[in-house]
Amino acid sequence: MTTTTSKSSKTARQPRLHSRFIVKESAAKMPNSCWGRYTHVGVIRCWGKYTDQLRVTAGQDVPWYSARNFDGKTSRSASHREYARAVEAAARLERQYAAQLSAGYAQHLTERDDEI
Repeated sequence: MTTTTSKSSKTARQPRLHSRFIVKESAAKMPNSCWGRYTHVGVIRCWGKYTDQLRVTAGQDVPWYSARNFDGKTSRSASHREYARAVEAAARLERQYAAQLSAGYAQHLTERDDEI
């Protein structure tokens, strides 16, 4: 029985993991003297091979975070304002990631031209 080993070419690589930035909210633990609801707002990076199968890893990458915001009923409350800022930050991080991804793909194509 013989085993064949082939040299890994650039076209035989596994699919690249794509990342998406999503906004998450969670309840903040406050002392009993504070009445009302307080939340944490953050942007979390999710990884996956396909965008519909994203997963959050155990060691979450949190590039943007805002802690203990009062969650009022109107859109002027701190939690709602921070959520809007987090959505803007997620969109900015998404654009930066797409630019880095396209720059890396352009570099991959130039390396591939050198190979051929």
